[in-house]
Amino acid sequence: MEKVKRTLSWIIGILFIITFFVYADQIVIPSILILIAGIILLPPINQKIKNKFNDEEKIKNYEIIRNVLIIIFILVLGVNLPEQEKNENQTNNYITNNNISDTINQTEIDKSVTLAITETNGKYTGERIDGKKEGSGKYEWNDGTIYEGQFLNDEINGQGKLTIPQQGTYEGTFVNGKRSGQGTYTFANGDIYQGNWENDKMSGQGTYTFVNGDTYVGEFSENKFNGQGTYTKDGNKYTGTWSDNEYKK
Repeated sequence: MEKVKRTLSWIIGILFIITFFVYADQIVIPSILILIAGIILLPPINQKIKNKFNDEEKIKNYEIIRNVLIIIFILVLGVNLPEQEKNENQTNNYITNNNISDTINQTEIDKSVTLAITETNGKYTGERIDGKKEGSGKYEWNDGTIYEGQFLNDEINGQGKLTIPQQGTYEGTFVNGKRSGQGTYTFANGDIYQGNWENDKMSGQGTYTFVNGDTYVGEFSENKFNGQGTYTKDGNKYTGTWSDNEYKK
């Protein structure tokens, strides 16, 4: 029995001394206390201390005090251990029990994304935020119409280019899917309008250039010459008021 106690004292004492070297730089005082506990537990040191007491009663008191101090030193060390060391086992268990590869399924993700981007009348390619078309993108309608430019909140918003087969191409500003603001429309027949748009129609100040070179510069409303404007034809200028494309002297 005595031999077993000596062996355990050696093992525990050496472990305490090793612990001192591991934590000496991080927690100085608790490490010194555990070092003292380790030295006291070493059988040769423990025996030398006992030899200083001739009385059996004093030796018993010494052993009680020694054991109490060792327990206190262990508790002090435990309380002051770095947080990383305390949580290391918990973290390792979490990682072990939560295999990331098991929680991610490519097929399920594809299903979810497909539902989010399904279009009924065309195909969209571009940026999305929270499943909505937002940022730069391209939309191709089933009839061949193509828009390339900015999107916001699932609608055409901002600068972009809209090409409609057999009708023409618009480049400019859009608001909520409609031509609004400054923009240029090149018609299929070669005519060009440059100017302001409102609610998808030529409205405000603008310039309309016919394919033959004739031009109108002035006010527009409802896609027609309406208001003050100047029409130039064969070097002659006609300035005045216009109403639904008719010149008023």
